[in-house]
Parts: sequence; C-alpha cells; structure tokens
Amino acid sequence: MEKPKISILLIDDDEDEYIIVKDLFAEISNNYEIHWVSSFDTGLKEIMKDDYDVCLLDFRLGPHTGIDLLKEAAVNSCTMPIVFLTGQGDRETDITAMKTGASDYLDKGRMDANTLERTVRYCLERKKAAERIKSLAYYDQLTLLPNRTLFLDRLKLAFLTARRYNRMLSLLYLDIDNFKRINDSLGHIAGDELIKEVAERLMKYIRISDSICRTETDTAINTIARMGGDEFTIILSEIKEIENASRVADRILHLLSSPMVINSISINVTVSIGISIFPLDADTIDTLIKNADLAMYNAKALGKNNFQYFNPEMNASAVKRLILESEIQEALQNDHFILYYQPIINVKTKKIVIIEALVRWIHPEKGLISPRDFISLAEENGLILPLSDVIFQIVGKFYDKTGRNYPDIKMAVNISPKQLNDVHFIESVEMILKQYLLPPGYLIFEITENCIISDMKKTITLVHKLKQLGIQISMDDFGAGYTSFNHLKQIPFDYIKIHHSYIATIPENPGDNAITSGIINIGQSFNLKVIAEGVETESQVKFLESKKCDMIQGFYFYHPMPEDKLNEVLKSKEE
Repeated sequence: MEKPKISILLIDDDEDEYIIVKDLFAEISNNYEIHWVSSFDTGLKEIMKDDYDVCLLDFRLGPHTGIDLLKEAAVNSCTMPIVFLTGQGDRETDITAMKTGASDYLDKGRMDANTLERTVRYCLERKKAAERIKSLAYYDQLTLLPNRTLFLDRLKLAFLTARRYNRMLSLLYLDIDNFKRINDSLGHIAGDELIKEVAERLMKYIRISDSICRTETDTAINTIARMGGDEFTIILSEIKEIENASRVADRILHLLSSPMVINSISINVTVSIGISIFPLDADTIDTLIKNADLAMYNAKALGKNNFQYFNPEMNASAVKRLILESEIQEALQNDHFILYYQPIINVKTKKIVIIEALVRWIHPEKGLISPRDFISLAEENGLILPLSDVIFQIVGKFYDKTGRNYPDIKMAVNISPKQLNDVHFIESVEMILKQYLLPPGYLIFEITENCIISDMKKTITLVHKLKQLGIQISMDDFGAGYTSFNHLKQIPFDYIKIHHSYIATIPENPGDNAITSGIINIGQSFNLKVIAEGVETESQVKFLESKKCDMIQGFYFYHPMPEDKLNEVLKSKEE
C-alpha cells in the first residue's frame, strides 16, 4: 500500500524561494507534496483549513510579516506545526517567532535538504505527540468519546451560542441501569465491553443534527460524551421545540433495547435519561448539568428505562435529601441512633425466643424518626455502612449488659445489600463477636431478596462464611418479591419470615390462607423455622397455631420497644 504523501504548505511572496524549497524536497524523496501561496490573506485562509501536515512561513509577506500571520493563527487556534523561514539572521526575530507559536525556524542561507528534512520530521513527531497528549487530556480512552473536560468546553460554546442567538439548548444525562450488578457478576472487563457497546450505539444512531454545537466557523461538533463510569451526556444545541429532546431520548431507549452479547452472554441493557432545557430550566451551565442529573435520578426512581424532564419539584426534593443526608451524618457523630426491640414468640410455649433489633433515630428537633424515613437514603449514599457498625455496637453492648442473662433468646439484626457487598463485612462481624464474646448462634442475620438476586453466587459464599462463624440466617419478607422456593434449596437458611401482607388478610382471605399454609409446609420441609410477621389479631394467631407455624411476631403480642421497656418485659417473664 502506497504511503500517503506529506503535505507541505509554503507561504512566501517570492516564487524563486518556492522553486528552491520544492527542489530541496525533491532531493529528499518524492513523498512530499508542496502547496504554495504568496499572500498574507490567502496564507491565513489555508492555514485555518488545517489540510496540511506542516507549514513553512517566510518572514516577508508584502506589507505584513510572518510574525503577523503567526499571531493570527494563534488567535484562531491553529494546531498545524509552523516553521519560520528567515533570511534576516536576526536572533531576536527568530526568538519572537518561537514565542508567538512557531514550532521551529530555519535560516534560508544555511538551509539544505538534510536540514529541511530533519526539521519537518521533528515537527511531525512533535505534532503526533501533541495529538496523543490531547487525546489523553480530552478523550475517554475506553470509548474514544469526549471526556468530561472536553464536554464542558463544548457545552460552554453551545451555551454561549444559544444565549447569543436566543436559541434553546437541551442536555441529556444518561446512566446505565443496574450496571454495578452486571459489572460485579461478569467482571470489569465485561463491564468495559458493555460501556463500549453503548457508546458505539450512541455514536451510530444519534444524528449529527441532534447533537451539534457551532463554533465561530459554523463547524458541527460531536457532543456525545462519557462523563465517567456508566454515565453519558448528549448536547442538543439545535432544538426548535422542547419535545425534540424527548424524541431523541425515546430513540436512545429504542436503540439500546436490543440485547448486547458480552462474553457470549446476551444482556438486556436499559438506561435512565434526564433532560434539562436552557433557558427554561437553567441560566447557568452548572445548573443545566445539575438539573439534568436530578431528572435522571428521578427517571431511576420511577422504574428505570425511561426519560424524565426536569421540574422544580425535583430541586426541592434534592435539597431536602441533602439536608437529610447531612443530618444523618451528624446523628452518627452524636450517637443519635438507638435500637428498639420487638420480641418474636414461640407459638407453642408463647415464650420469647428471638428479639429483633430495629434502628430508630432520636432527632433533636423532630423526635423519634422511623427507619422508613431514612434507611433508603442511607442505602443510596453509603451511610448504611457506618450506621450498621453503630447497630452492631449497640447489639454487642445489649448482650454484654442484658442478653447474657437470657441464654435461650437470640438477637435478629437486619442486614442490607450494601453490607453484603462490603469487602470488610466478615471482618466487622468477627470483630463484634470477639469484642463482646457473643456465643455461637446468638446472632440471626435477616436478609431480603435484594441481597440474593443481586449476586446469587456471592450471597451463597458469604452465607456459608457467616454460618462458619455461628451466625444463623433468616430470609426476611418471604413472598414479597421474586424470591422462589428454589432459593431455599441453594442458600442454607435457618428461618423464613412470611411477609406481613399475607398475614394481614388471614383467615378471611382464602387465597392468602392457602399461600401462608403453603409457605409454612414447604419451609418446614426444608427444616426451617417459619416466622409469621405482622400478627395483630387473635384470629390470626389461632389460624397460625392450627397450621403449626413455629413463631409469631406482631403487635398482638409486642410493639417495638426501647431497651428499658424490654428489660421490664424480660424480667416479668422470669416471675
């Protein structure tokens, strides 16, 4: 295959100089293509085309100088290597040329073929290195899309243009749904391949008219960018109507809907998309990005695989969440979290056999706060991990002070998916066991289906490690979601808790009666102890007794209570 010729632009007002330069390149090889222009204005136009590999620029250009042209090239962000040709022998002029932007300079009186060839080769190598540095600085190396830095630069151009010409500008913020689960299950290499495939589909199907911003020379710029991780952005700088953005978002959802094959595994990928509009939703770049991000999170909250426009209520909600997050952090620092305890009784003996630890927040102004008002946020922002450490410490102290006096009563603690995914989880459990000398079998960890379906293989391995430490495992909220009886075969549970929604309508509802009876029978066939939660009436108790359910928890017997009240209950049972 023939090598492409090196394209040289010569800007010189003397034709004799052009002939000399052409002959010198001919001495080197026939791999050079010389383009000659003789005027300042034409030279500037040719430089800005950026169609050449190297430019040779003479000092004298009629009423102008090469220095003048260098300055104009610099103002217009010319990236072509420019070699300054001088016959003046004036060192100060040469230094001025280099400071103005020249890549090198040559003395015409001493210039020969070897010197010219070496200078051009040096300029090409330097240009290649500069392009590599630019690529590293401005482009994501995995997808080759613009990175955050270049995205912000292009968004600024699009924003200024929209403001100047009173146009609308839209920003789409995309996030791959459940990417962490895919990444954890298949590995980071497969995760990278998935991100590349998403990027390729976006590049292939987003029309240039959907994603352009215009420079002063009216050149279209690709504005699909990878912000990092599994997040992408798209600038729509030419929308005529607000609805245009939703058409693009809808097309993105469609083009990503067909399965992607990664490591011979077919994966269905969805994304959540947030949309913000200038000037409707924001009057600054930062606000435009923030609002698109908020809209994206709202799309996730509404079930994922959809797009949402920003609305002001999201801002109020975000501020509220930030305040709550700050208050949770403050509560952790000031020991404002306590435990309430709800006993679980044996159906036959009516004795307390398990106590479930339930976290509560004593807010200095709002009083007692239920976990439903802060646990989900703590899960999302990672604060559940330090909160769980606090719970473990309180449980340990309870055993040290009270629990050791009741050796037949166990303590149940709810475990979040974040804890099971924490590499230090087993280490934390071991530390609590040793610190408070907790006996084997004292602790029961309650896990929900979210812990299971996120990574079944990992959950099975972790459960076995916990059981080696003497921890017992309970399947919480059984029947509330997609957990199947097959999970009871794969994971060595000790208990299952029937979800309260089934208990609430027994014995009046025949369907829930049948489901509850089935769960009890199958659970016991796996040698599991079955717990019914949410028991509130005598008729429910009698029904569960008749079906030989093992244990009962609910308001009919005990509400969640603080430690001092629990101590009173335990002492009264001794009498």
